[in-house]
Formats: sequence, C-alpha cells, structure tokens
Amino acid sequence: MAMNGACPSEYEYMLRYCSGTCKEDAFSMLDKSEKCPEAAKNHQCLTNSHNMWRECPETCKNTKGIRKLEVARIYDGSFFDLEAKKADGSILDFQDLDNHITVLVNVAILQDANKTKKFFEELETLNTMFVRTVKILAFPFEVTGNAEECKALSSDIIHIMEEAQLNGPDTHPVYRYLKKLFNVTDFETLFPTFFMVNSEGNYVESHQGGDPGHMTTFLRQRSKMEFDLDNKHYLV
Repeated sequence: MAMNGACPSEYEYMLRYCSGTCKEDAFSMLDKSEKCPEAAKNHQCLTNSHNMWRECPETCKNTKGIRKLEVARIYDGSFFDLEAKKADGSILDFQDLDNHITVLVNVAILQDANKTKKFFEELETLNTMFVRTVKILAFPFEVTGNAEECKALSSDIIHIMEEAQLNGPDTHPVYRYLKKLFNVTDFETLFPTFFMVNSEGNYVESHQGGDPGHMTTFLRQRSKMEFDLDNKHYLV
C-alpha cells in the first residue's frame, strides 16, 4: 500500500495499521508543532482530526478518549451467536450479519434532539456509502435526554437497537461480550466508540472517540481488503 502512495493519501489509516512502513515514507510519530498539546486540550484531535493527525500524531495518539484504536481476536466465532432486541421490539439474529463488516456504536440520547438526530443521519449516510458490505447497529443510551425518544427512533438503513446500558450491573449483553473481549470494566460514555467486526467474525476493532466521518476511511480500506471491491462497487 505504501508503494502505491497510501501513506499520504490515507494517513490516519496507515499510521494505525502500517506505521513501520510509513516511516520509510518520511512520516514521523513526532509532533511538528509545540502547540499540539494545547490544541488537543481543546479537542482538536476529534474536531479537526485530518490536520491534527498530520501535524500532531504523537499527541493525538496519546490523548485519552480520542481516536484510540484497539484490536481483539474472536477465536470461537461467537460473535454470530449473539442476538439483540431492536427499538421496534424485533430480535436481530447476528447470524444475519455474517459476510458483512459489522459496526456497533453507542449513541447518546441528548437533551438537544437535533444533535441526536444529526448523529443518526450521519450513520445512515455512512451505511449508504457501503450498503453492500457494511451493517451498522446503533445502541442508544440515555445521557440527558428522554428515554421515550429511544423508542421513537426508526431507520430503514441502519439497525437501531433498544436502549442499552453500557456499564454497571445491567450492562447490555452485547456490551458485556465486548468488555470480555477487551478485558475492560467500563466503557467510555463521553465519546462514541465504534466497534468494527470483520466479515468472518474473528476479530473486532475498537475505535474510541471516533465519528461517522472518521470511520469512512477505515470502512473503505476494510471493504477493499475483504471484498476486493473498488469505490463504485461498494456504493451500490
């Protein structure tokens, strides 16, 4: 990929997956500006990610809750044994996700309903881009909003699940399963975490502090790798 110019064109992806190769392309893990720490404090790694990951890779990589990527193996194929209730009361059998890249994401139900709606619309746009290769499961959880808003959510594009507890004794079974894979007690709730399971269900990536736009690069590369499709083919 580096020989084809992927390091400069897909910098954040290559930094995560092929950092050793990208060193040969003159990319450094060192910050290029002394202003990086201050910019990170102002959440620029999240809101201005494209520029920040080029100029401040060291700071952004070490900033808690911002674009932290971890990978866990699934050795027994157990992901496809799961099932979960959707917001409309129906049951989603995860066997139906086989041969697709599955994205699971927690979505905060906020007091500002427009912000909540906008995030769901961004997820729908993302799924539409990769309609043949990706299935998105959105797990709403109440932060400052009304629990009834969760039940009113609907989509013909993504799977909107029932309201989920991410932590505590009533943790949703799917998130309890993910905690076991990553060996963690609690998940971060200040930022969305995107869990991306490959089409064979044998490993999962955790993208903490991501957003739908951030996931586009990773889904584009993963679709190419797993399905050998070019841009025009996974858009339809």
